[in-house]
Amino acid sequence: MPRAVALATSLLVVTACSQGNSEFGADTSTGLWTFSGPSGELRFDAPHHGGRATKLTLQTVYVGRLVDLYARASDGEPELVARDFLAPAAVAPTTADWTLGFDDFAGRDQLVIAHPRTAPLFLDVVAKLDAGLERVLEHGLAPSELPPYTAIARNATLALEFDDLLDPASLDAQSVRLALGGAGDQPFAARLATDPLHGALVDVDGDGARELRSTRVFVDAAISAAEADASSLVLPVQPLGLPAGSGSGEPNVVLRLATVGERVLANLSGATLAGDAATLDTSAPTHDVVRAFATGPVDSAKSFLSSATMLALLGRQGVQVTQATHQGGADWQLDLLYATPACAATVERRDALVYGDGTLLLARSASNPPSGAVVTGALFRVVSGSAASVGAAELQNKWRGAPGQEPACFLTFTPAPLAGPARGVAPNATVSATFNLPLDPRSLGAFDEFAIVDPNEPSAIRSFVVGALVPSVAGTEVVFTPSVPFAHQSGSAEAFEAHLRGGPLGLLGLGGAELLPAGLTARFQLDPAAATVQSGGIALRFSSADEDVPSFATFPTPEVRGQFLFDLASERILPRPVTHFAAAADPSNPIVGTMLTFTQGVQTPLVPLGSKLMNLWRYHDVGFSLIDEATMNVDVEGLAWSPHGGSVVADQFPDFQIALTHSRYLPDEQLSNQTLLPTKPMSGVVATFAQNVASATNDPLTIVHPKAYGYVVDPTDTFVAASGMAMQPWPLNRQLPVGASPSYYTWRDTAVQTLGAPFGYGAETGKFVDVVQLGQAGVPYAKDQVPTIGLPLLMEFRCYPTGGAVGLNDFQIAIAINSSAAPFFRAFSSGGTLASGQSKVVDPDAEPVATGGVSSSGFPTPQLDNVFYYGQADFVVRVSRAHTIWFDSRLGTPSFATPVLEPTAALQPAGTQIVVAYRGATAIGNPPSGSNGASWVNADNFDFYGESRSSALGGFTAAQFAPSFLNGDSAWKSSISTLDGARYVQARISFIANAATGATPELASFGLAYQQ
Repeated sequence: MPRAVALATSLLVVTACSQGNSEFGADTSTGLWTFSGPSGELRFDAPHHGGRATKLTLQTVYVGRLVDLYARASDGEPELVARDFLAPAAVAPTTADWTLGFDDFAGRDQLVIAHPRTAPLFLDVVAKLDAGLERVLEHGLAPSELPPYTAIARNATLALEFDDLLDPASLDAQSVRLALGGAGDQPFAARLATDPLHGALVDVDGDGARELRSTRVFVDAAISAAEADASSLVLPVQPLGLPAGSGSGEPNVVLRLATVGERVLANLSGATLAGDAATLDTSAPTHDVVRAFATGPVDSAKSFLSSATMLALLGRQGVQVTQATHQGGADWQLDLLYATPACAATVERRDALVYGDGTLLLARSASNPPSGAVVTGALFRVVSGSAASVGAAELQNKWRGAPGQEPACFLTFTPAPLAGPARGVAPNATVSATFNLPLDPRSLGAFDEFAIVDPNEPSAIRSFVVGALVPSVAGTEVVFTPSVPFAHQSGSAEAFEAHLRGGPLGLLGLGGAELLPAGLTARFQLDPAAATVQSGGIALRFSSADEDVPSFATFPTPEVRGQFLFDLASERILPRPVTHFAAAADPSNPIVGTMLTFTQGVQTPLVPLGSKLMNLWRYHDVGFSLIDEATMNVDVEGLAWSPHGGSVVADQFPDFQIALTHSRYLPDEQLSNQTLLPTKPMSGVVATFAQNVASATNDPLTIVHPKAYGYVVDPTDTFVAASGMAMQPWPLNRQLPVGASPSYYTWRDTAVQTLGAPFGYGAETGKFVDVVQLGQAGVPYAKDQVPTIGLPLLMEFRCYPTGGAVGLNDFQIAIAINSSAAPFFRAFSSGGTLASGQSKVVDPDAEPVATGGVSSSGFPTPQLDNVFYYGQADFVVRVSRAHTIWFDSRLGTPSFATPVLEPTAALQPAGTQIVVAYRGATAIGNPPSGSNGASWVNADNFDFYGESRSSALGGFTAAQFAPSFLNGDSAWKSSISTLDGARYVQARISFIANAATGATPELASFGLAYQQ
């Protein structure tokens, strides 16, 4: 666990100095734990070279947890033996030999050995614990390094063990560093100190007095506020320690020890760290010895060291010590008068009393029950300071759920209530709570773990006050800040309740420490004199697939629909899992199978004299169903073409670009039974390239393979698709420069608002209906009304002129029909040698209109034709989208606060995100009722785009609705503030996964607040 107090004075800090003597009179090592410090302290007599080795060598890196070590005293109380003992990270909480605990008020782990310090078994247990430390595997940064890498808790401590006594003056943030990233090139602050228990006694300055010099260095990334304050260096407060890893097992943290430069670790005689380690990183200016390791992922229960105690809610009660009777030694019997009578409660063992001068006392036993505001007979022991006294003090106690404890006394309202503890609360007040441990940020939910509710609001999604939970820098305090002030009518004292959930699904401390299962419910009342506030909110908690059932409904009325899964046990929704799959556009698919395979290949676009090609694949060309949601919002991560004859010739094009988008046109090659000519000849692409793009505004061409990346055609890359056809990859995401990230394009994207497919039937296509004998042409989407799920993938290839290419590769193609060149499936311009002997050179950047190519005999070819390129697309399910119902604010012209999403972006797995878009309406027709399927408050009545579900898509006719959009604008907005004035609001939730690691984000709650 993170430590909340400074290291004891026995710790050798990094500012200590050494005289660099050559003779130090060091003891001969025994390699044993003994009580042989200068004053009989516990220490390990570590092996060493007396500080005189000619070089310093890193022997081992351990990982563990720092604890205060106690023995069992004769009176049964723990007796402090040593601070900062490194115990195993996974030390068992309770055995016959020890008990792991926690000092709530000092904020430190305690390991109490069940033997007196004088018993021989005590040192045996210490040695056993020391021997149980885990070693960090010796992994460096070389490309040849193979997993597994050591995985450590984010708040664990590293111990670096050397073969000689260290000069503490050589230890600083330059000689020992932590860095993040696979390359270890992002500095990360850590607290550095020498181990106060490992080493040898030496006479450093020749004065005859021997002092401990250590052989070990602690590297501690989890820094408490007290540790940062006590440090002579400027350190950040970071109770969580290291950042979370990706969960892939790959290293994300690197320990770096300099071997050259001005600041290098050295022994007492000045010999520095050797640069002959197997894990030396010579690419670093300081030629670092490194250790690469991983931390637990953000969503793992193993991200942090397991907790040594339960999570406790702490109260701070103002008291007057009215009588202090000395009981001998450090013990005092006290009588207390509570400043707030409602907060008077029995003093329990381990409650703390703190005076203004810092004197701290801990209760040794329970007091008498309170009489009014007075408690008598409380026995305390002085822990720090001189003595107890009569006067003002603060009692720090725990919420135990015991009779007589007032829940509101364990919360803080800011500004303070007019009457304690919770009457006359301001409508804009914040509510905070303080705990004994840093909180796990993943457990901070403003609608579940720490929620403010209106107990008189019957609606399950409107009863929660929308707000955000913000932890303190130290992590032990959390503040609930309402997004808008509490709803209030002047003259009324409305009651609200703060609910703090306990148990495994409630608030958690780092390492899984749970709050009491019953949690806490505290009632508070607003100030009746405060001005009226018209406000409200919507909170989706995903505790049910249907959270808010209208009173008239006898059927399900879900609030969200789309590409997600409910995890009701954890009360969250998850996107589709990351899935990689391939889909061939070749004769193995029924529609393509009706096309005529051409006996000759075509060279476009791999033309040395330059080429620009636009071609397309429709949803059914790759085997997708039009309204199958599983194949909507799929990302193209790779493309392949089929070589004519199955063979490929090596070639290279230094400049080559690929761009993708949705096509405006949906070619439909259906033939007339009477004429055998196409019924929709104008449905295909046109010669002006830009006009083939469905929407240059909403969905412009996306460059997925930049020109400068080029294309190396390598015959060894040829593969056989599942269909049995030979394929050659395009360079998309295969020939990336070092450091470049993969590119993706989302096809059939339900976030793109555009309609297309003029001059055809629409979708389904007539050709599809004729071939599969299912459906009806133009149903469910008529011509000009086809959304992106029915629009083809438009591919643009730009091959720039080069003198180094041979251009001997041909593409395997088909022609859609043989009775007409229309409808057109491709538009292109390609260079070549004309019959005159002149060269036609095509600069694809200067080709707004297709000009066709050059035949083998030197004559021009048409600019448009029905050539269909066989190939394959590699897809990844990376994006999942969901839409909410329309929410009624019940206010005339509300303004909206920033929505609350949990977990926050910082707590989502690396490389993932949730993006929310919004749109508003001033009115919506067809009010929800039992007879119309609850219309716009039932997500089953919405389609893939968040629109009213049409009858053609299976929608209930009576349920259809038409919003009057704010300012007549149906477009989705990234900022909800643009919707101020809209009574109704709808949200679109997009989950973006990490295609490389497979990590996906999650949504545990969504809150939307507003006020008039």
